[in-house]
Amino acid sequence: MRFRPSSLSHWFGVALLAIGSLAPSPGSSADRATHPADRAIELSNQLWNGSTTTAERIRICDALRDMGPEASPAAEALVSMLSHGGALHAHVRDALKHIGPQALPMLCAGLIDANVVIRGECASLLAELGPQAKKATADVLWLLKQGDAESVQLAATVAEGIGADAAVAIPALVKALGNDESAVRSAALHALAAVDPDAPRELYPAIADLQGTFPAREREAIKTLGGLGPRAARAVPMLVGLLSAPVSGTRDAAAAAINHIGAVDSAGAEALLHAIEQHPDEPLVRKVAMDQLSANDASIPVFLPAWFPRCKPTPRPTSPVKSSASSARAPRRRRAT
Repeated sequence: MRFRPSSLSHWFGVALLAIGSLAPSPGSSADRATHPADRAIELSNQLWNGSTTTAERIRICDALRDMGPEASPAAEALVSMLSHGGALHAHVRDALKHIGPQALPMLCAGLIDANVVIRGECASLLAELGPQAKKATADVLWLLKQGDAESVQLAATVAEGIGADAAVAIPALVKALGNDESAVRSAALHALAAVDPDAPRELYPAIADLQGTFPAREREAIKTLGGLGPRAARAVPMLVGLLSAPVSGTRDAAAAAINHIGAVDSAGAEALLHAIEQHPDEPLVRKVAMDQLSANDASIPVFLPAWFPRCKPTPRPTSPVKSSASSARAPRRRRAT
């Protein structure tokens, strides 16, 4: 039997179609499994699409959640969705939490987003990552340096979640304890409790009172810090500053506390010298300052009188020693009669 050329070409075409049907289509599950990054980008574009409904966005977030860390290319789109409320909000957070540390760059960028809701949500998500977010410590330090109430609170939230790995932020958090707003002081206290878990429980609340505006709390804080001894070494810079306080009772209490703590570093040496210069006639302030400076550098007290002549101890007046010859009384002359 002879086949016509047209019939051969027909069956050849049928065979090609059959083979082509076996290959995965561009949108099939096999293709998605092979290219998860491309799939994540595709889903993120759908999130950004203004015509996408809330129900569709929820399904997209759930799909990204199931992809886990492989959905990191969609992190930026998910962060932008954090400002949406309602049912979508929880699905966006859930997707970002399942991406995990891979979402860190976008979450850190969200800390300075123009939208206040996104800033707060990013801080909260970073805190929930815990120690896995320790690479965000640099952003915490930057926020603390800004000094405004919102930035400090965001930084404190993240630092509290990171824990001990954010220990480099302790000095800036201690400084925040002197903020005028109670919410900022409270956030800093909670962060310090998490970042420095080995510190005494009374330490940081006392430092906060030390920088407050209530004299009664200040005096009680000085007493508490002095009682902690060397464990209150972080409070020494504030106590040194009180050596120049206008009230003599505060100066004496701070000097006594420093004496009990006994830990003045080189940074406090200049403040000690300043306190001696300001109050040269107060023996307790001068003695504590001299003792602490001597503990840091034995040569400093030797040169102090040359720097501050007023600090020279005033010699006690001594009565002149009379010689035995001059001390002997001369016999009285009898008056001539």
